[in-house]
Amino acid sequence: MEQLPNNIRVGMDVFDADNRHIGSVEDFKFGEAGAAPTPPPNQYRAKSLVENIAEAIWPDDMPESHRARLYQEGYVLLDADGIMQSDRYVLPSQIASASEQGIFLRVRRDELAKA
Repeated sequence: MEQLPNNIRVGMDVFDADNRHIGSVEDFKFGEAGAAPTPPPNQYRAKSLVENIAEAIWPDDMPESHRARLYQEGYVLLDADGIMQSDRYVLPSQIASASEQGIFLRVRRDELAKA
């Protein structure tokens, strides 16, 4: 299983396989082998009105298997360029390299899972 590069930081530029700037790192999480895809039932927290409205407008339709993979392998949350562009999740296996210039992907933006 691949891991996220250790030099990732919030705000880094992200470039796709065609070397186009597609956004910046909004957040990231290193993987946890055996991690649960959702919080245990005793850690349930009530959602705010804003969270309930957002969920109604933009339902979370990510398959549970993909969500589990994000938690287990780790991910980068891409703040996508453009008003009409959805934020995306980047898996460690989709990263070709990371340097001071940014994160360079093996794939194009449209191949990344929508957040």
